[in-house]
Amino acid sequence: MMRQIKKGSTSQSVVIRIVDSADGTPETGVVFNTSGIDLWYRRETAAKVSVTEATLAALTTAWTDGGFLHIGDGYYRLDVADAAFAAGAGINGVMIGGTVTGMVVIGAYVPLVDFDPYDTVRMGLTALPNAVVGAAGGLTAATGAGDVPGVFTSAQKDAIAASLLDLANSIETGLTLRQAQRLAMAALAGKLSGGGTATEIMRNAVADAKARLTATVDSSGNRTAITYDLT
Repeated sequence: MMRQIKKGSTSQSVVIRIVDSADGTPETGVVFNTSGIDLWYRRETAAKVSVTEATLAALTTAWTDGGFLHIGDGYYRLDVADAAFAAGAGINGVMIGGTVTGMVVIGAYVPLVDFDPYDTVRMGLTALPNAVVGAAGGLTAATGAGDVPGVFTSAQKDAIAASLLDLANSIETGLTLRQAQRLAMAALAGKLSGGGTATEIMRNAVADAKARLTATVDSSGNRTAITYDLT
């Protein structure tokens, strides 16, 4: 997997591999001044830049421009110049390669990104709060078992549904969606009494606990007045 580096990062090292050109076996004895060594880097859309190789006392030595040392099994640490990773328009990657007489250098490609892949809080993105989830100023922590940010809990879903059902004037002025459904259910599925008389009563569906609609009806069956119970 290619390693991503944030644009503008400094003191960065990459790993390259060197193998024998004849049989492909790892070359383990290459040093900074081996005959014929010529390493380079190239930023996208730019010219190739030669690396001035330098020795490192140990693999734990601090970054040194051009620092070069064998890690093991033909893998080598190479400290690349800061200029290779500088931010720039249209520069989204750096290729590292080179040659050594009688050998093959297997280089590396480094994608340059605008975020910090090693920032465990917000990946260097200033649009996000620089605080861990749940901390002061941070994103709100999920509250349910197994919840993840962006996934609603059952309680949250119920709260959203309730807010929609009871939204004022959502159907008509003075009538919420919940109230409208109550009236519709009574008219369509509730018990009816008083049919053919001057007063028709439609009860709330299923529960059958109250008169939801009480209609005054004329001799032609037209409703001339209606009393509602919306509770």
